[in-house]
Amino acid sequence: MIPRLDLKMSAWVMRKANPRCRVIEIDEEKKIAFTAEDFHKVFGVPCGNRDVCGRDAQIAAPAINFIKRTIGMDGSVAQNLKAAESFIHRELSEDSSKMKKDCFQIAFVVFVLGYLIAPCTKYDSMTIDFWGALSNPELIAQFSWCEYAIQKLMAAVSKVQNDYQSKAATVHLFACHFFFQIFLLDNI
Repeated sequence: MIPRLDLKMSAWVMRKANPRCRVIEIDEEKKIAFTAEDFHKVFGVPCGNRDVCGRDAQIAAPAINFIKRTIGMDGSVAQNLKAAESFIHRELSEDSSKMKKDCFQIAFVVFVLGYLIAPCTKYDSMTIDFWGALSNPELIAQFSWCEYAIQKLMAAVSKVQNDYQSKAATVHLFACHFFFQIFLLDNI
């Protein structure tokens, strides 16, 4: 259902957002500030105290490759999200091994980030800057996925505003612009 979103509304809100202040400036009188905690309220995503891309989340390339191989994402970049989706559809029970449960958790986070929380402009593709936060599945909830999502969204806002200013032929919406629609409607 995500591809069926009202992209015109998302584009409008993104043009009204101030990425430095994290405020939606509807007009001179009406300004609505938003925070990572607001993202948590909308989606229920963990808003821990560790930085997803910070020192707590450093990971070596061999570890990334191991995780990717384990959950079947070692193929082409374009198929990474499909591989994660395929992995989360596998049977999981109380008797499943800890490694299988950990891999499910990693694949689930990759799937949700890739399709909803921090999608890229290219469908079925994703960035791996957050993979260090997945290296220990027991710590995943301690990372601020909300702040990560807001940072990606602010980068998308800046890109959309630059595209409109430069009258780009095509404007690509990415990141979780859906957050703006829910948040705005909830706060008006």
